[in-house]
Amino acid sequence: MTTIQITQDNAFPLDEVLAGIARLKTPDLEHFQQEVNLLLARRRGTSLKEQESVLLEKINNRVIPAVWQRYEVLHLKMQEETITPDEHSELLTLVEQMETANVEWLKNIVELARLRDVTPQVLMQQLGITPTHASKKSS
Repeated sequence: MTTIQITQDNAFPLDEVLAGIARLKTPDLEHFQQEVNLLLARRRGTSLKEQESVLLEKINNRVIPAVWQRYEVLHLKMQEETITPDEHSELLTLVEQMETANVEWLKNIVELARLRDVTPQVLMQQLGITPTHASKKSS
């Protein structure tokens, strides 16, 4: 079997490495390819897990509870027609913030579904997100 010795002191240009690999006999080249594929799979696996963790964190922390509570108070006042002009302005600002958060949340759902190779609907079922939960902060 062909061996390659690389130390910290040695640096090889990529084209020289590829030229050396091109000289490998077919069985050695196939073995090399398998080893490289294993390395890539390990890296991608870690990377995918990290990406999934980040997306799950974003999905689960969509709206700050205090913002949601303030929205509910102001929305109730609007329905009861007891809302002040300042509160109405605050409500509109909160609605805009929540809509932006909802768009980001949905993007994260779609991205995580893509990583897991499922539809967003299936992902939501897997995560226990029902239509009721989808309108509020996910638990």
